[in-house]
Amino acid sequence: MSLRHRLSFLAWAGGYWARTHLLRRNIPFIGGLVLNSTCNLSCRQCRVHAKLDADLTAAQAREALDLFYAKGIRTLAITGGEPLLWHSDDLDCATLIRVARDRGFRAISIYTNGTLPFDHLDVDAVFISLDGREAVHDALRGPGCFRRIMRTIDGSRHPNLIVNHTINAANSGEIESMCRLVAAHPKLNRIFFYFHTPYYGIDELFLPMEKKRPLIRELIHLKRSGLPIANSVSCLRRVAADDWPRPSDVCVVYAHGRIFRCCRAVGNPVACDNCGYLGYPEIQSILALRPDAIRDAFAYLSGSARRVD
Repeated sequence: MSLRHRLSFLAWAGGYWARTHLLRRNIPFIGGLVLNSTCNLSCRQCRVHAKLDADLTAAQAREALDLFYAKGIRTLAITGGEPLLWHSDDLDCATLIRVARDRGFRAISIYTNGTLPFDHLDVDAVFISLDGREAVHDALRGPGCFRRIMRTIDGSRHPNLIVNHTINAANSGEIESMCRLVAAHPKLNRIFFYFHTPYYGIDELFLPMEKKRPLIRELIHLKRSGLPIANSVSCLRRVAADDWPRPSDVCVVYAHGRIFRCCRAVGNPVACDNCGYLGYPEIQSILALRPDAIRDAFAYLSGSARRVD
């Protein structure tokens, strides 16, 4: 974000907080737009590629933007499948983002597996899934995947690349190594951690809370040592206490032609009780005016830490 863009977003965010906390209006903070189930990978922890759900049409994508905007949402997260594969009629991912900008969305991010170029996208942040060093990542996402992603990152000129790392039973020993990979790479801003959510039931990748808590303590220690972890300490403590409210009203999701409260797994008690999507407690910490959460959010969304010349 440019300085002007950041100040504009800060002014909007202050108004949002006043409307939701002082005037008690129920306005989701973020709209999640799931463009497709189509994906070019077949990952061990994900079954999206095997779903038969139709990708959104151009009309549905425009409808989603209209619905979000009417609800007061000005922050947009685009995902899939692999959203860079999406196209319908006169729209592809890049043109849809331009439509969203023209519509008035203040902050736009995209979540991608990182195997396809993304520099042409007018987004404030690119979140790239990277679940370990080469051997571990490729065991989860497919042979050769890690090197493809690193080539994309190495060739990128986007100023705000953030690694999304989902901790599970297969990669829980990779946390510090991944932090140091991000710290050493000149084109990566930060790393944001999640935990594996058992959307399809308890599986071999699932970590119960008694195994998550030592990992959370490790994350807090590494963050305090200066490694570029985007999660705030306030959020991580909430996750360890397991007292953050869910389903959450901070987000609505548009997928398959309809709106979901919180996420597509709403109503799935196993997924909800064991939710590892740490973006939601992070937003809750920001809206609770936790200083470290606010500071960390602007640090990684601004992309000011590392701009590529």
